[in-house]
Amino acid sequence: MNQIANHPAIYLQRKEHDRYIMYKLLIVEDEPIVRQGITQMIHFEEFGFELTAACENGAQAKQIIDQSPPDAIISDICMPYMDGLELCTYVHHKYPNIKTILLTGYDEFEYARQALTAGVLDYLLKPITKKQFKTLLEKLKAALDREYAEKQKYISLESDAYKGEKAAKEQFLNKLITTPIDTDIFQETVKKLDLPLIAEAYITATVKLCESEDIKSKLSQAVNYAAYNVADEICSKHPGAVAFQNIDGNTSLIISGQREGLEQFAQLVIEEVYTALTGSLWMDVHIGIGYYVSHIRRLPESYQSAQIALYYQFLSPDKNIINIADMVNQKSSSSFLSQNRVLDITNIILDGDEPLLVRQIHTLFSDIRSTYMTFDQCVFYLNHLLEKISVSVSRTIDRQVIGIAVSPGTGKEKTLEQLEHQFLDSCQKMLQATKSAPITQPEKQGEKAANYIDEHFSDPDLSLKDICSHLAISVSYFSSIFKAYTDLTFVEYLTERRIEKAKQLLKNTDKSIAEIAEAVGYKEPHYFSMIFKKSTDMTPKNYRKHSR
Repeated sequence: MNQIANHPAIYLQRKEHDRYIMYKLLIVEDEPIVRQGITQMIHFEEFGFELTAACENGAQAKQIIDQSPPDAIISDICMPYMDGLELCTYVHHKYPNIKTILLTGYDEFEYARQALTAGVLDYLLKPITKKQFKTLLEKLKAALDREYAEKQKYISLESDAYKGEKAAKEQFLNKLITTPIDTDIFQETVKKLDLPLIAEAYITATVKLCESEDIKSKLSQAVNYAAYNVADEICSKHPGAVAFQNIDGNTSLIISGQREGLEQFAQLVIEEVYTALTGSLWMDVHIGIGYYVSHIRRLPESYQSAQIALYYQFLSPDKNIINIADMVNQKSSSSFLSQNRVLDITNIILDGDEPLLVRQIHTLFSDIRSTYMTFDQCVFYLNHLLEKISVSVSRTIDRQVIGIAVSPGTGKEKTLEQLEHQFLDSCQKMLQATKSAPITQPEKQGEKAANYIDEHFSDPDLSLKDICSHLAISVSYFSSIFKAYTDLTFVEYLTERRIEKAKQLLKNTDKSIAEIAEAVGYKEPHYFSMIFKKSTDMTPKNYRKHSR
């Protein structure tokens, strides 16, 4: 009996309707409101899914999966008892055919990167819109359909005793990159098909042709086949390298060999394929390189990561060969959303320094290019940053200033250059809006700062950082406007307010020196006495004596 056909997660738990397959879907979300929202947001049947259960944590989901494995799982990351990554790792090892998708907030993105090693198909940023969820389900359904069709092809291939050598090889190779395979079956089949793939380690790569709309509509299949022939000819010269057409019609490579030196060998083969393709075809060529894997059962991980590498190509539009290993080794995506970044851009806008604004935005996007983000996540983060800046500017000038959101765009518009232009344009519009703000604005900010100190001077932990955060301005900008308004520094003004209040308490109450010190914001009575004497030329005790 065929082992694949007997896999319970794929075949036994699936309902087949007259014209389409109904896949079983499991939702895992610990927040009741979110879980209810997801389950009620969509009519899952319209997208080919049957919602089998909605669990509140990974441990509960694990029990259900073991009893009746679904075809796909959509899970939150942060959950009690068993989090989303633990659940996906468990599923990946025990039920490798189950598709998993993670839900994550933008501040959890660095954590979500680990999902790649847990075999996760995709991840989606919260909050989730209905449109995003529909797109996700469509993508998930397409992936399941492709895998199902490919497995059916493979089953048919086995039953028909491998009709046609080329077809047999192609379908077997597609099986390798989509489904973990038993080692014995793998070794037996590669010998039968004469494939040079028995090795210590493997790397996959996928070719993507950037075709014009005319080519896409008329010549796509012919062009893809031509690309495959070119790649196949190159690979035939390198023992351990195999080219084939994957289930999407694109050319993929499997490169095998000894662990030591495999990555260098793979790079050599891939660069040779790239050179040959660009020399023989009339279009741009991009090649995504997947993870290095040490076992044939993990080849789907390498293939999936090669697809992901292609997806990140927009981060480096001038780079045609993209290695996923280079992407994951780059720095976190959260650094450019820091409060300092918001304040820096806000202050430049308030100062009306347009040349500096252009340079600052260019620096921002240089930082973005060194992060690990998808295009959609980049759009999300930029809009989040733009919102923060617009709120900060509006608060400062007492006027609502709205930044124009950056939009995803389509086709060739999906570039960082296009996003940079949109983001800069929005900031420039905010800069122009601030130029009509009243010239007394710094005075208003100075007044706000003074009032804030007057209300909070008794707080012993009150700091310059607190005030700047409250006003949404930088320390340097605060210092200039506050000095102009009060003719005092922050420390001088705070000390003056505390000493004046202390004088009142010494004159009008019988509170002890220690109590008065605490009441005006000093933790140490001795330090209070020292500051008081420095300001008044008298100790608190002597001041009380002479003021009554």
